[in-house]
Amino acid sequence: GALPPEIAAGVHHLDLSQNLLSIVPVRLLKPLSGLVELDLSFNDLGTFPTLALCQLPRLASLNLSHTSLESVTASAEMLSRGLPRLTELDLSYNRLALLPAGLHGLARLEALDLTANQLVHSVGSAADAALGGLTRLRSLSLAQNGCLRLPACVCSLPLSRLDVSDNRLSRLPSAISQLHGLEELMVHRDLHSISASCTCDGGHFSI
Repeated sequence: GALPPEIAAGVHHLDLSQNLLSIVPVRLLKPLSGLVELDLSFNDLGTFPTLALCQLPRLASLNLSHTSLESVTASAEMLSRGLPRLTELDLSYNRLALLPAGLHGLARLEALDLTANQLVHSVGSAADAALGGLTRLRSLSLAQNGCLRLPACVCSLPLSRLDVSDNRLSRLPSAISQLHGLEELMVHRDLHSISASCTCDGGHFSI
């Protein structure tokens, strides 16, 4: 059941991880209008709980790792209206085969973790549309996805940290040199040959 209103109003951090949840009841989160951080990791959700989550106007951090997610069907408009302050989103260790189309609705997003999904073919215009609007994104992980190449838009994001380790890249795109603010680049156990022009001022590259 839902928390009593007098308690719910003061809750800023909620950990619901490892509860064998297959759904997130709308009534459970609705009273938590002041929630800033929510951990739903290690549950069995399968799909993004749009109705439950898109009613949290102050939420800044959302952890949906290890939740068997196969899709995130929420539109950009729904995410923009329902999660207007979200800055950190963890979707790692799921079953996503495509980048969620509505991601660009999260205009304040600064950190996105997509480690260990199934984004082998997530390149092209759909991927660029999903990520291209994230004009505040500083940290992105696409590690362990079996990617053969990176979405073109990655090189136009304001990234300071990029992790593309454990993929099947044969080269880094030459456009990666456009990431002038890049401080951390992880390409661990990945490239068969290095073919890119990269410059970094005081950053850390792991290849």
